[in-house]
Amino acid sequence: MTRGGKGTLEDKLLGLSRRKRSRLIIAIDYLEGVDQISRLLEELGDLVVAAKLGIATAISLGRDELAKLIEKFGETIYFISDLKLADIPEVTLRNLEVITDMGFDGSIIHLFPMGYEGVAAWAAERGHDLFGVAMMSHPGCMLFEKNFDSFLDYSRKLGLRGVVIGATRAEKIKEARARLGSNSIIISPGVGVQGAAAGAALRCGADFEIVGRSIVLSRNPREAAEAIVAEQRRWLHDN
Repeated sequence: MTRGGKGTLEDKLLGLSRRKRSRLIIAIDYLEGVDQISRLLEELGDLVVAAKLGIATAISLGRDELAKLIEKFGETIYFISDLKLADIPEVTLRNLEVITDMGFDGSIIHLFPMGYEGVAAWAAERGHDLFGVAMMSHPGCMLFEKNFDSFLDYSRKLGLRGVVIGATRAEKIKEARARLGSNSIIISPGVGVQGAAAGAALRCGADFEIVGRSIVLSRNPREAAEAIVAEQRRWLHDN
């Protein structure tokens, strides 16, 4: 399965991870200018495996500038859209068409609307990786607490590339890894400001850790990223 010439998830996301010896996904939710984002990605290019872009950043940049940014760094960074996709299947599919055309490698998608069998099939055919939100990282997300098992089962039924589980939810990561096996990628936000330590999610079974404010709002983003990756490499060395 190919992704517009970019290759499969295995030889891009995981390939970049092996080459960089890193499991770091940077969340660019608090940066808006394309020059500012470009400088950050250039500075951290040898440490960052993937970049997750949220709604504010996407709107601020606009479709054309965002596509240029992805084209500029697309060979060395895996791009994930995090545009809070949670609509009827027809609208979600249309959103994914636009996202894929911009060059994103994958998207985070909410599972609670259900009915996404056709959406998942379209994404698989296009080689666009979907990561379903099974557990968020903030306190009080009762919908996810009550339906965690259902979200895991639905993710597996859809054949998604992976799931999102907060790094602050260690037991949920362990449970998901046990239930989903090694074929599903677990990506975990919540490292740093939200309280999870670097490397903690990896030790519980996650594949990648998503870090935002601890790096992008730091006075020294390079130093902050190096410290996180150093902790991840300690885990990689032991496994």
